[in-house]
Amino acid sequence: MTAGFAIRRMLLALDLSPAARSMLPEALRLANRLNAEAEGLFVEDSRMVNVLAGEGLPARHVSTVTGLSETLDARAMDAALRAQSALLARHVSATAAALRCHCELRTVRGIVAETLVSQADQDDLLVLSRRPGHVGATLAATIRRMSAPVLVLPPGESVGQGRIVVVADSAGFLARGLAAARWFKGDSDRVVEVLSGAAVTPAEAESQLRSFDLPARITAAVQTADLIQQIRSDAGLVIVSPQNGALAGPNLAAFLASAHMPVLLMR
Repeated sequence: MTAGFAIRRMLLALDLSPAARSMLPEALRLANRLNAEAEGLFVEDSRMVNVLAGEGLPARHVSTVTGLSETLDARAMDAALRAQSALLARHVSATAAALRCHCELRTVRGIVAETLVSQADQDDLLVLSRRPGHVGATLAATIRRMSAPVLVLPPGESVGQGRIVVVADSAGFLARGLAAARWFKGDSDRVVEVLSGAAVTPAEAESQLRSFDLPARITAAVQTADLIQQIRSDAGLVIVSPQNGALAGPNLAAFLASAHMPVLLMR
């Protein structure tokens, strides 16, 4: 990905969870606003099917289609996944039609995190949803392994409003983060703020801002692992690197779980 930050396709990771259903309309509105292609992606988790097929044992689960507890074997699991994919495809089609945009659902089978990583190219934006106050192991693993940018959308949040905060832990990342901020800002009057770490001096930040012709407020970051406490409540989008030292280990999941605003993670 270049410093120009151009997104040609938004890849929307979907399932029938309330969080994913809440994320879909906002993601499609963002695709419309930024003139990006949108594609839905549903990953059928192969591990569950393989376990059932390998052990030959039935398992209990709650159907996402009927809401009832069911006994599953491998064939029943295949049927349930097909039904879920068909239901999700209809939901995607109806939502896209209501918003007057184009989006189709593609279904693939594989290990979820690995498959999401393999499906996204450098000029894609992978869009993930999360449950309120919770970040699962699959979401965290996907973000850690992605080279393309990842946008995490909490339920009900909009990417198009509020202050854009770029968390700068290096001069190189600041350049990429400002390019992304300019892309998301567009022609709007949204305020941009640079949260500058010890590795980026205010003079370096000012120089970068001038080169992008992007007015912004520069705030010195405090050395603490709790990054979310330093971000103002009016933030509408946070741009940060998953390699930021404050997000090491379990701190990434904790940060995303406590962030009430959308978060763009990019390297």
